[in-house]
Amino acid sequence: MSAADPTLRLKKNDKIWNLCVIDNIDFKEKSFTFGNIYDSTRATTHATLRIVFQFELPISLESVKDSIIQLEEQTYLFGSNQFANEILIGFQLLISQLLNCKQKENNSIEYCKYKNN
Repeated sequence: MSAADPTLRLKKNDKIWNLCVIDNIDFKEKSFTFGNIYDSTRATTHATLRIVFQFELPISLESVKDSIIQLEEQTYLFGSNQFANEILIGFQLLISQLLNCKQKENNSIEYCKYKNN
């Protein structure tokens, strides 16, 4: 197993974009509540996870421009879509049904009032 070299399996050319992830994982064995507190470190396992995600781009990485985009309050990173609009409409209907509110002629809102017996 020590002779295995995972770096030999990586793709290498000028269109490959690599995303590397390293994570430390600790597994702790559950013990009794009234057990010895010094035994808790004896029952742990540690692992380091190393993953490389490789994406092949349609163009070379050298041809990608390194331009700076100034973010402002009106800069939208993500646009609105139909799914998000349907979710918002669903939330609005749910809240109005929960509040049982009614709009009057003068554009004021009347909420449901419960009488205590």
